[in-house]
Parts: sequence; C-alpha cells; structure tokens
Amino acid sequence: SSPQLSRPRHWKPLVLVIPLRLGITDINPVYVQAIKASFTFKQSLGLIGGKPNHALYFIGCVGNDVIFLDPHTTQSIGVVDGKEHEHEWKMDASYHCTQASRLHILNMDPSVAVSFFCRTEAEFEGLCESIRSQMVTPDRQALVEVREEQLEHWTPLDDTAADALGATALSFYQDRQFDDSDDDFELLG
Repeated sequence: SSPQLSRPRHWKPLVLVIPLRLGITDINPVYVQAIKASFTFKQSLGLIGGKPNHALYFIGCVGNDVIFLDPHTTQSIGVVDGKEHEHEWKMDASYHCTQASRLHILNMDPSVAVSFFCRTEAEFEGLCESIRSQMVTPDRQALVEVREEQLEHWTPLDDTAADALGATALSFYQDRQFDDSDDDFELLG
C-alpha cells in the first residue's frame, strides 16, 4: 500500500507544464487523440513544441492539423487605447493574425510540453477529472497519468523543500526496485 500524497496547506495558482517525449523521431500516432483532447480542457494553455529545429506554440486543433503561433514573429510595441487614431488601429491590427497557421499533427516534433493553468484547487481537481475521463480511456494512449497515491519508487522531498514549493513535491528515489538493463539500454550508477 502506497502512502497518500499530502495536500498543500494553502492553494496557489498553478501553471503546470509537463514535458513529454511522444516518439523517437516522429510523433507516435497512438498519442494523437490524447493531444487533441488536451486542447479541449478549459485549463489548457496549449502545447509548447514545434517542428524539427523550429519552436512553435500550439493553441488548438482542427481535424488532424494543429493551429500554432510562431514565437519568432516580431511585432512593434505600443499602446492601444480607444483606437481613435490611425496608429492605434495599426497597433491593434498587429495583435491579430490574418490567417491561422496549421501543421499536420504527425509533423510536430515529438518533444512537447503540455501546459495548463489552474487558478483554484477546484480547477485543478477539474483538470485531473478531465484527464481521467478524456485522456485515460481504453481507446487512447494516455499522455499523462493522475495518481492519488505515490509510487513506491518515488520519495517526497524534505518538508523545507515542500514548503518552499507550496505543494508536495516528489523526487525520484535513487534505489529503484526494477530491472536496470535491457537489450538497448543499460542504466549505470
């Protein structure tokens, strides 16, 4: 029986960024439905990722295409007040895209980070429920897993670190209790 994870004393708004590797050189198609589902969560901030050698910010999907913003696009800085003057109209127009940029989901680089924002504990609980009900299903390969209990090979950080982080943090327990080698890899240490 694994110990229960402790709850933070006071909730603080949470930006949750989960780095993932969804394939070796290409996205494994088994993850496509879960990626699409992640965009539907109200807590979604999208995916940080890209295509090989080019970073992109994915904000949604249409069919099998992901919609993205390119963080390398530069824009002028300025103030948009009442849009009463031409320069305010031009500045306002710079905040909008004239067309959506799309990329086929399987052309994404397999290294991504799925991101969420939970302002309240209730929103975090809602995110966990959405993950359980919409991502961890028999017909989908899950991107992430939500656990109520910690795994035996994970150990909590000391209380000082947990207090500093404002939540229970976990570190990987070095004395792992599983086979440390296979045909392709060998773990040393």
